[in-house]
Amino acid sequence: MKTYFFVFLSILLLLGTNGCSKKQAPEGDEPTKYQSQAGLEQLTRQAQESAQKTSVDTKKIVTENPKFHIARDIRLDSTGLQALDAQIRPVLVQQFGAAKVVEQNNEPVSESPEDLTLNSMVYVVREVLNKTNVRELHGAIEKAGFTPSIRLGRKPTIVTNWGAMSFVKRIEKTQYSISLYIDFVKQIITVKSYKPGSPYDTGRPLSGSK
Repeated sequence: MKTYFFVFLSILLLLGTNGCSKKQAPEGDEPTKYQSQAGLEQLTRQAQESAQKTSVDTKKIVTENPKFHIARDIRLDSTGLQALDAQIRPVLVQQFGAAKVVEQNNEPVSESPEDLTLNSMVYVVREVLNKTNVRELHGAIEKAGFTPSIRLGRKPTIVTNWGAMSFVKRIEKTQYSISLYIDFVKQIITVKSYKPGSPYDTGRPLSGSK
């Protein structure tokens, strides 16, 4: 008799357990389904953000100039270079992220007849210099109020290893004639300032020429 009772009791417990499982399954199924979808969407967003960050970091590694980080930004000694730097550096920062002056020369140099280089300075910028961004630099300097000059041509000259461009601008009461030489190998920008009135700026013939 006890045996039959325990068998009967076991059957009742088994049926009760199955019944609860069948009732609870539908209630737990939908929330689980939606939680999984929300989780999947969140993982997808995280994967996309991670991919975008990786892409930006990779671009940063590829385009940043390693020379910039070890360069020391020096203080300019002459008022002429200081005035010119105040005009040029903001353009370089806008175009290349940051700029440092690493060299300067305040001794006049005569490189050709009737042409005198008054002073010069050398910049290192954060972004790696290439043909594309140097071509864009010419337009940015022009927008900053400089006028392309005939010294090196009114358009930039850009070849495999270097680029060059020239401008004129009056800063306060001083007329500046400048050239920029960009070295793609050394990754530097050399800015030279010339004595005004040179035949290379005015177009007049050199003395002694026919």
